[in-house]
Amino acid sequence: MFKEEYQHTFSQVRPAKEFDPEEIYMNATPKHTPIRRMVTIAVAAALILALSVTAYATDLFGLMDFIMPDDYQSSTLPDDAVDGASTRAHISISGFTDSPEAKASAEWEQYSKAYDTDSIEWDKDDLPQHAGYYGAYNYEMYDKLKEIAAKYDLKLLEGITFGSRSGHTLEGIETTYYQYDNGTFKEETTFIHDNKTYSFSLVRNVKGTLSPISFEIWDADKWETWSYTAPQGYEVAIGLSDELFAADGTSVGNRGLIMTDLGDCFVTLIMISWDNPITPEAMQAAAEALDYGRLAVVE
Repeated sequence: MFKEEYQHTFSQVRPAKEFDPEEIYMNATPKHTPIRRMVTIAVAAALILALSVTAYATDLFGLMDFIMPDDYQSSTLPDDAVDGASTRAHISISGFTDSPEAKASAEWEQYSKAYDTDSIEWDKDDLPQHAGYYGAYNYEMYDKLKEIAAKYDLKLLEGITFGSRSGHTLEGIETTYYQYDNGTFKEETTFIHDNKTYSFSLVRNVKGTLSPISFEIWDADKWETWSYTAPQGYEVAIGLSDELFAADGTSVGNRGLIMTDLGDCFVTLIMISWDNPITPEAMQAAAEALDYGRLAVVE
C-alpha cells in the first residue's frame, strides 16, 4: 500500500517492531533497526499540565511546542544532505510537554540513543518479547527501561496483534493495523478528498504507558498550524508543512498532522502524499472523518 519512496524520504510513525515483532526482533541489527527512530519524544515548550482539549480552541501552542528539547535532540540534517534539504526532529505524540508519558519517552530515547549497540551482547533469546518493542537488546537496557517506566509510574506495553479491520473513521474505512493489549494502536489506510488520494497513519497512544511510537518531522519551523472543530464537537490541532526536500534535494511534497487529547488517550493522524499537494481543506476533511467517540473509548 505504501511506496518504497515512503521509507526513503519520510520517516513516519512506526512501531518498534512492525507487525511481526518476534521475527523482526530476531533478525534486526542494533545500528540499523528502525527502532532507534521509534520511541516517543518529549516536547520543548513548557506547557502547563492542566492544558487539555481547550488548548486547541484557544490556539495556545503551535507545532514547535512539540519538538524534543535540546537536552535530548536538536533539529538535524543527514550527513550527506545538500543545501536546502529539510531538517529532521522528533515530536511527541503521546501527550503534552509535562506529561509523564512524554518525559519518560524522552529519557528512554536519550539513554537508548547513547547506548553502544556495536559492542553489546544480545540477550534476545531470554528477554520478554515486549523488550523488543522498545529496542532493549539485553538485560542492562531492559532494566533501565523498567526503571524509567517506574520513575514516571507508567506501565510497559504487552502483547501485540495485527491484521486488517474496519478503522476508526466514521465510514469504517478498511485499514491494516497493529494494536497492543492496552489499546495503543496504529492504523494505516488511504483517504480520498476532492478525487485525490492520500495515505495516512492514525495512532492512538493510551495514557499510563510508555509508548514506543514516535514521529519524525521535517522543517518543523515552516509548518502552518491552526485549531479546528470537527462536526462532532471535538477540538483538534492541525499542522500542514511547506514543501519538503530529501537529503539529495529532491522534493517529497508536503505532509499534514492532526492531534487531539481525548482524555484517556492522545490521538495523532499523519497525512502523506507523493503526487498531490495536501491542502488545508483536505486536512480538515480528514479531521471530520475521524470517529472520535470510538477513539476515546479504550478497548
